[in-house]
Amino acid sequence: MATATEIYDYLRLLYARVGRTYCPQCGQQVTHDTVDDVAARILALGAGTRIQAFFRCSRWSRSKAAEPAEGVKKPRGRAKKVCGARCEGTAERAALRAAQRGFNRLYQDARIVEFSAPESLLELDFARPVYILLDRIVVDADSRSRIVDAVESGYREAEEVLFETAPREGEPQRLRFSERFECKACNLRFEKPEPRLFSFNNPYGACPRCQGFGKHH
Repeated sequence: MATATEIYDYLRLLYARVGRTYCPQCGQQVTHDTVDDVAARILALGAGTRIQAFFRCSRWSRSKAAEPAEGVKKPRGRAKKVCGARCEGTAERAALRAAQRGFNRLYQDARIVEFSAPESLLELDFARPVYILLDRIVVDADSRSRIVDAVESGYREAEEVLFETAPREGEPQRLRFSERFECKACNLRFEKPEPRLFSFNNPYGACPRCQGFGKHH
C-alpha cells in the first residue's frame, strides 16, 4: 500500500528519525549518550563537586589496545615477564598498552596508581575491574572543556566513560555513559534506526535467521 501511494520512502525516514527502540528484556528505551548530553549531566551535579573520569581496561577494544603509539616498538620479553604468557587481551596487557599510549594512572577501589611507580602495580588485583584514569575534575563554570575532553577520550578508546564523585556521605555516585546504541541495564547492543532498516527488499534490515522470508528450516 505504501509503495502504491508513493509514501514508502517517507515512512522509512519517519521511522528512522522519530522511532524509538526498546529493550525486549527490560523494556527500557535504548539510547546512546552524546558528548554534549554527558557534559550537561556532569555540570548538573553542581559547582564544587569533585569527580574522576575513567574507563575500564577490559572495555578497551582489542584493535586499539593492540595498536602501539606512534614511534613505540612492540614490547616482547618484558610484557611476558610482567603479565605471563597468557596476558594477551587481558587487563594487564591493556594497562601496559595504556602506558605506551600516554596514559599514566590506573584506578581501582578509590586508589590511584601511577605508572611512574611500577612497584605500586603489585597492589592492584587484575582479577577484578581495573580502570584507566583520564582526569580528576572539580565541577565549575570553566570545567566543561575538561569534561568534554575526558568523554571524547573515553569514547575514542573504549566507547564509554565513567564518572565517579568523591565520597561525601555514604558511597560515591558512579555514572556510566556510552556512545554505543545499547540498553544501559542489560548491556544489549542494537542497530541504530536508519532508513535501510525499514526496506523490505534490503537484506540489511532482514531477520538474520530467516533472511526476510518469514520461515526457516
